[in-house]
Amino acid sequence: MAESILSINTPFLSITSKLRNYLKTHGYKSDDDLLIPHNFLPNNYAIIDKNGECHAMVEIPRKNWDPTNQFASTTIHPAFMVNGVQKRVFIGKYQASLDGSNYVTRPNMAVKTGLTFDQELAAASALNNGTTVTGFHLMTNAEWALISQLCKNNSTIPYGNNAYGRDTDNKSITGRLEDPTLFAGSSGNARWYAGSGGHLTSHNLQESGIFDLNGNVWECVGGFRINEGEIQILENNNAADYTKSQASDSAEWKAILEDGTLVAPGTANTLKLDGTNPVAVVDTITTQLVDPSSVSHVFENVTTALSGAGINLLKTLGIIPYTTELGGDYVYMRNYGERIPLRGGDWTGAGSAGVFALNLNNTRTYAASDFGFRFAFIL
Repeated sequence: MAESILSINTPFLSITSKLRNYLKTHGYKSDDDLLIPHNFLPNNYAIIDKNGECHAMVEIPRKNWDPTNQFASTTIHPAFMVNGVQKRVFIGKYQASLDGSNYVTRPNMAVKTGLTFDQELAAASALNNGTTVTGFHLMTNAEWALISQLCKNNSTIPYGNNAYGRDTDNKSITGRLEDPTLFAGSSGNARWYAGSGGHLTSHNLQESGIFDLNGNVWECVGGFRINEGEIQILENNNAADYTKSQASDSAEWKAILEDGTLVAPGTANTLKLDGTNPVAVVDTITTQLVDPSSVSHVFENVTTALSGAGINLLKTLGIIPYTTELGGDYVYMRNYGERIPLRGGDWTGAGSAGVFALNLNNTRTYAASDFGFRFAFIL
């Protein structure tokens, strides 16, 4: 009988042993909680998924924000509101990787690329068991906007892998390249291992921060898209609820009026991106691009003649600039068909990559070796 029990429990015991060993060697308290705080890195946690794998996450304490008062605002940032309830928000410290058959968020791992948007959503959802573990999701655009605003406010715009394995502005910053035959600054597929560029590539320029938001690979984010140029979102940070559908025909998608009202897609006079150069936010498109046309330029040059709560919402969500001196990061846009957002840039981007970079060129079915993603968690 004892032998039978041991054989049943061996996989669980093996997983538990592996987990505890990892936590111990990476500075976390070794216990069985869902959230395991790091022993000396503030706001850092290991969060355990349904497979017993741990994900290194950074909690962002609740923030208020609006485009005028910024962090002095009295309005809570939408990244903390999910289904009308205030939540704790944890962001993956590293871009997602694959360890065998399981996804993880860990340093010095080859980042996972080559998935479509729907495959990324499914990978994040599959980390939950629907009962005791329900907070994992694909990082949302609202969460990305929050982090970029923190970087700007705190003067901690991160360096990154945006020049073939090094940073274009500080060439002493290099990481461990996945392809050992390459050297920093050469050419080719110069992805580096997650977080290997050092603390200056994190959002707070410290070891406690979130890494690789500038370059390495573009990151798909949830909760925002454009469809035939119309800007559509899931309300607040509802996209952090992994049960909310982000399918192309989902009823969760809402368009935005100039006064900030969320309405059904296709409603008259909703906010849209015009295919002018620079891109403009309008309520009626005058320049509808056609395949394969696109427009690209410095992100902070996106313009609008409109005002009101709807425009402020776009600024809050990092869809249009709220200030200047945003580092020359670029926006790329096609306003025909459905376009899924990517943020941050890749290893080829040079000065156009960065925390404010926004790519709206690609469909949900497109996948590439420079497209990755990041998990986040709510509680």
